[in-house]
Amino acid sequence: MEDILPKALTRKNAEGEVYKRLPDIDESIVQWETVDAKLVASAAGNLDYRADGYIRNEVLLHLLRRAGKERRADDFYALFPMFMARVRHLIRPWLARRPGNSDDLANETCSAMARLVAEDAAAPASDEIDYFEVRFAKALSFFVLDRLEENRRWYAMHPSREDLADDGEVIDLAPLDDNRDLTGPEKAALGAQIMRAFHALSEEERSILELRYLQGMKTSSKDADEETIPKKLNLSERTVRNRLTSATKKLSKFKERQ
Repeated sequence: MEDILPKALTRKNAEGEVYKRLPDIDESIVQWETVDAKLVASAAGNLDYRADGYIRNEVLLHLLRRAGKERRADDFYALFPMFMARVRHLIRPWLARRPGNSDDLANETCSAMARLVAEDAAAPASDEIDYFEVRFAKALSFFVLDRLEENRRWYAMHPSREDLADDGEVIDLAPLDDNRDLTGPEKAALGAQIMRAFHALSEEERSILELRYLQGMKTSSKDADEETIPKKLNLSERTVRNRLTSATKKLSKFKERQ
């Protein structure tokens, strides 16, 4: 029973009190915790909060965070796009009332949110987004306002798009040797880039990229006992290399659109 009970939040508010979810959120988490992630993702596609069976944003985020912190990659990848669809659905009306290109603002905000979720998943003890599980709409509105303020300051310093420089968050994967170990910053950058280009990759491509660049597993090895990507995924080395090339090309195309 303890495995399905929602874990308590740890972050504290300004008064030093630990954040607490609403009782109905905890109840809903218990209801959905034992459901297969793909079924949860399918149900989460319903964006009408008045409809029967609607999954609250706080609940969907909790399930996503738990899958990430417990390294359940398949569950995380199943829930992530639906969560981001929720975020985009909520922020578009807010951004449409602001000056500037609402699509660009939405993309920038979603990218920032994706990075936040990726960082949360990478650190099991992180509590940076606990408040989103307490009052999701309010937390997201603050998040959007912060992004708008950052955007205003950024463009004030860079009035011409030609002056905009690469911020270092996207790396060019094309020249990388597929057996070279990445540095810490490169791993972090790649993780954020994969999240932002999530929709462009197949499940197999995502698995290979994660194993290669985030977990450091090789595509081949002279050591017969060393686990490699082809062994783990039961694929040929040629297939793995082809998928790796395909995925990096997609990520490169994503970079060109930025």
